[in-house]
Amino acid sequence: METEADVNTKPTDGFLRSRSSDFWQAAKTGPAKNIGIWLVIVATYSIAALTIGFSFGIYHIQPLDLGKFWFLPLTLVLFPCIPEEFVFRAMLLPLDLAAGTWQRTIGYVLFSATAFTLWHPLNALTINPTAQPFFLNVPFLVIVFLLGIACSLSYILNRSFWVPVAIHWITVVVWVLFLGGRNLVLEWWAGSLIQLEVSGYRIASGLRGDSSVPRVTPTRLDAFNRIQTSRPATSPSSNS
Repeated sequence: METEADVNTKPTDGFLRSRSSDFWQAAKTGPAKNIGIWLVIVATYSIAALTIGFSFGIYHIQPLDLGKFWFLPLTLVLFPCIPEEFVFRAMLLPLDLAAGTWQRTIGYVLFSATAFTLWHPLNALTINPTAQPFFLNVPFLVIVFLLGIACSLSYILNRSFWVPVAIHWITVVVWVLFLGGRNLVLEWWAGSLIQLEVSGYRIASGLRGDSSVPRVTPTRLDAFNRIQTSRPATSPSSNS
């Protein structure tokens, strides 16, 4: 017999309780469980991503100056890795999928990977315009979709939140630090360096009595260009 509490319980309440319970269980499970499985997933994804990235001119060997951007490995795990894995894995995937049918598991994996992929062009078209050369690029989105599959499978098979976070983090760190990638925090920091240089120039000019120094506010494009000058030059290639 249904109680009044059962009648008043909304479907979303049950969903949120279930996913919250799954998340805390997955968060308490270390990444060392079934390490062989997720290493195979990482190796398979890496081969596919590097092949696509270099074949279509998305990836270039362009290491950043780590003296200027030493903080990036930490910030990249805080954003985007943990928030995106929380939304697209912990919230979208039941933790018991491995115990069910393979059809149900595949359906959830494709759903999670598709939502994760669609988030990137939406991001670029709304809050992150300097990402458009990447996030609106079809071969790049194929790489993102494959990353979504790798992270989803690792979450399901290892039942650990930290395995997809680690896979996502390794991917983004390698891309941003060594393969010509970009990131919001990276652009913010580069913009801050520009502003500091401009402010220092204004102060020095003021001491010399020069009042003609214009005010400069670095744009996202200025920051992006500063980042590019921190990388070694490469021959131009198509991103098509």
